[in-house]
Amino acid sequence: MWDDTSQFWKGKSVLVIRDHHIPIVYWKEVYTSKGGIANWKMRQWEGTKSRYFDYKVLVEAMRRTSPNDFYKRFTVGGERLGYKAILKQLETERVAEDHRVAQLARNEYGSDFKQIFGYKKGRTWVVKTKACHIAEQYRKLKGNEGDKNGSGAS
Repeated sequence: MWDDTSQFWKGKSVLVIRDHHIPIVYWKEVYTSKGGIANWKMRQWEGTKSRYFDYKVLVEAMRRTSPNDFYKRFTVGGERLGYKAILKQLETERVAEDHRVAQLARNEYGSDFKQIFGYKKGRTWVVKTKACHIAEQYRKLKGNEGDKNGSGAS
């Protein structure tokens, strides 16, 4: 159900608009659109966005490898891990990778780090401190925006 370009798309989704099944990848646009017919679901996005993010994380992880390898990776003692356990493991890996990339950015930019990895808040320059925000900006600078698994961030 993630997108309509995948081999797994069966033309069905729980979100249907005017008899069109909407793949999950488009849900954020549908639920958060500021105009048109989408306003009918604005409040529903609050309850949906967490699951949307979870699906996105799972699909990204699965697409970095084959479905077989994905499930093999998340099988322990012959038992496949559950949905929540897989998400927790992926989160742990993502946090560790963000810390690694943030440290890489600090090392690479040295004394220039504070000028590059910050933002204006009112009249004050604020240096980013959260690893996820530093890593996100570093990946953008390096042209690796979608690369959260580290294969191109170094």
